[in-house]
Amino acid sequence: AGASDDSERSRFREAVLGASAAADAEAGGAEGSLAQRVKMKDVVVVLGYGAIGKVVCEMLDAKLCRYVVLEKDENKATAARDDGRPVFLGDATDGSTLEAFMAGDARLVVAAIADAKACTDSVVALKRINAQLPILARAADDTHRRRLARLRNVQAVVPSLASDSKLLSLPFGGAVL
Repeated sequence: AGASDDSERSRFREAVLGASAAADAEAGGAEGSLAQRVKMKDVVVVLGYGAIGKVVCEMLDAKLCRYVVLEKDENKATAARDDGRPVFLGDATDGSTLEAFMAGDARLVVAAIADAKACTDSVVALKRINAQLPILARAADDTHRRRLARLRNVQAVVPSLASDSKLLSLPFGGAVL
């Protein structure tokens, strides 16, 4: 997975930050140079490209907001890329992956992950990177929502409709926009 991870990170730098591998090497290979960190301040990071993640991306596209998506499922990531979406393969529960994709420097992170444990793990990992980072998180139920909302700058929302409904994504879209 190491070569694949490096390939995804290179694609991310070129697509989102406008930095080539040659420029990274010239800069000493330092991940997250100041210029790159500043560029990320205009980017929304979406974790997960399921039903909610897709609709959030559509809303961001409609408002011409810059965003990137981290998706763990290779098939979903590939299909989304084929549709022209800025989706990158990566495990959002892994702190080193979140750091490599500079999620801690984003304007906002939307954790649109259906699995409660994975969503919580992602939020906790992000807060370890940047305690001030604003996060909008999908909660599995009211207990999960309250637990996530205890963290600083975390807004948690429980979907109230069937997961195949675009309406369940509206609270996420409204908070993002």
